[in-house]
Amino acid sequence: MAQSFLGIDIGAKAIRLLRMAGSSRIQAELFHEEPIDPEGGVDGVEAALRRLAQAHLLSAEVVAVSLPSGAAMVTRLSLPFSEAKIIEQVLPGQLTGKLPVSEDYVLDFSVLDRRPGNEGELHDIQVVAYPKDLLGARLEMLSSIGCDPQIAIPMTFVGDRLARYLYPNELETYAILDIGDRGSRLIIMKGLSFQTCRSFLVGGRSISEAVASAFGVSVEVGEQLKEEQGFVAPEGEEVQWFQQLVAAGAFDRDNQPDSREITKATRAGLHPLIIALRQSLVAHSNATHDKIDHVVLAGGGARLKAIAPYLAQSLSVDVRPIRFEREELVNVAPNPLAQPEMAGALALALRAAELGGNELDINLRTGDYGYKGTIEFIKERALGLSILVALLVLSTAFMLFTRYQALSAEKDQLQSALEESTTALFGRSVLTEEAIKAELQAAKGYSFIPERTAFDHFQWISDALTNNMVGVNFEFDTLEIDVMRKVVSIKGDTDADAAVPMLTSVLEQYDCFPNDIPEPTTDKNRGRTGFKLRIEANHCYANSGEDD
Repeated sequence: MAQSFLGIDIGAKAIRLLRMAGSSRIQAELFHEEPIDPEGGVDGVEAALRRLAQAHLLSAEVVAVSLPSGAAMVTRLSLPFSEAKIIEQVLPGQLTGKLPVSEDYVLDFSVLDRRPGNEGELHDIQVVAYPKDLLGARLEMLSSIGCDPQIAIPMTFVGDRLARYLYPNELETYAILDIGDRGSRLIIMKGLSFQTCRSFLVGGRSISEAVASAFGVSVEVGEQLKEEQGFVAPEGEEVQWFQQLVAAGAFDRDNQPDSREITKATRAGLHPLIIALRQSLVAHSNATHDKIDHVVLAGGGARLKAIAPYLAQSLSVDVRPIRFEREELVNVAPNPLAQPEMAGALALALRAAELGGNELDINLRTGDYGYKGTIEFIKERALGLSILVALLVLSTAFMLFTRYQALSAEKDQLQSALEESTTALFGRSVLTEEAIKAELQAAKGYSFIPERTAFDHFQWISDALTNNMVGVNFEFDTLEIDVMRKVVSIKGDTDADAAVPMLTSVLEQYDCFPNDIPEPTTDKNRGRTGFKLRIEANHCYANSGEDD
C-alpha cells in the first residue's frame, strides 16, 4: 500500500510544501509555494496555512513541519553508551552549564558516530534545547487549521538527509549552504557522514535592506531592485562581471542597472554571512584536518545573480548550485536547477519518509508535545488511563449493588462518581451497565482497554522475534502503534540481506496482521540495510463489526 509523506517548510516569505508517495519506491508528486503577506506577521503565516488547508494540500499520512532554526540551542556530548533510556537519565547532569534544563525548554537528542576513547568506546550525542513557547505556538497554529504533524524539527537537523539523498556517491568533505530570507543554514558532510551544522541570523533580507539603504527606497522596493537588477561582483570588477551576465542572458541590454552601486550594496548585505562562513569553514578544517572540497548553494538566496562565483572567490572554495537530478524528483523538478528554494521542503519530506539515513533523528514532538499516535505517548499516559478504567469498573460494580439495596444517598454519590469517570474516559456521561459495555466493546484496540491493546501487539512482536530470529543481528530504532488507525510501524536496520524478508515472514504469523505484509521501505547505508515496515493491524477486529 502506497504511503504519502509531506514536508512543510514555513519560511519568512512563503510556505513551501513537498509531498512524496509510494511503497517500495517513493517519488515526489507535488511541490507548492504559498506566499505569506509580508505585513501580516504571525497572522499572515496562519492565513497562508489556512489557504493550504482549504485547498486540501496539507493531507498526508506522515507530516514533518519546520521550526525556526535560530531558536534552537545545540551541544554535543561524548558518552560511553548509546541506549536512549540511559541517556535520558544522565542528560540533566551532563547539560549543566551547556544547555538550559528547565520547564521552559523541550530537549531531544540523537546518537551520532561512535569512536574509540581512552577507556573504551564513546558515542557522540547531539542534544537540542528548544523553547516550549515557540514549539507550542507553532503546533497550536497548525492544530487550528486541522493539521497535526508527527514531526516538528528545526531545519538545521534535516540537511543531512537531503545531502545523502541528492549525493549518495559523494566521497569528499563538502557543505550545503541554504540561504533563506531571515537566516541561513550550513551543514558539513564527509561523504555520507554528518559532521556539523550551523545556523546564521543573516539571509536574503540583509541584502534587500542594504540595497534599499543605498538607493533610499523602502525594503520592499529594495527587494524588487535586488530581484530585477541585483548581482554581486568583486570591487573593481563590476563592469566585467556585468558584461558576462549580459552575454549569458541574465540581463536585458535595455534595462541595465548601475553596476557599481548595486554591487556595492549587495556586497555589504552579504558581508556578515561571508565572515560567518569563513569562520565556520576554517574552524571545521582546523578541528578535523579536512579541507572543504566544495559548497552546494540552495535556498532563495541562491537566485542572486553571480552569487556562486562571488562566494567561491570570497571563500576560496568551489561553490556550485544545488541540482535536483534524481529520477524520483522529475515531477517537481523537471529543470534540476530551477527551484533552489525546494531544498527545505524536500529535506522535511525525506525526514517524514525516513529516507536519507537516520543520524539526526531529532523530533521535538516529545513529552507534553508528543504526537498522540506513538507508543511513547501511550506509555506515558497508561497509568492515568488504567486508573480511569479501575474507577469505572468499581463504579459499575457498586451501581449494580445499590440497585438492589435502595441506598439512595450512596447511590447518588456513586452515580456522580460514575458520571465523572465515564466523562473523563469516553468524553460524555454513560450511566447504565448496557451502555458502558457497548462503549467498551466499541473501544477495542485502544491502549486503555485490556483486549488487543497496543501492549498486546508489542508483547506478541517481542516474543515472536525472540523465538524465531535467534542469531540475526537487528537494531530496532522505533515501534509506533497508531491506536486510532490500527497501524503498526517498525523501523530499524540489519547487516544481513536476508533478515528483512525473514522479519516480514515472522510478522505475517500474527492474526492481527495481513498474510501478505507490503514490501518494506529499505535504505542501504554504511554496510547496513535500514528498513521501515507499515502494517495494517486491523485483521483481528474483522468480526467486531467495526469500520476499519
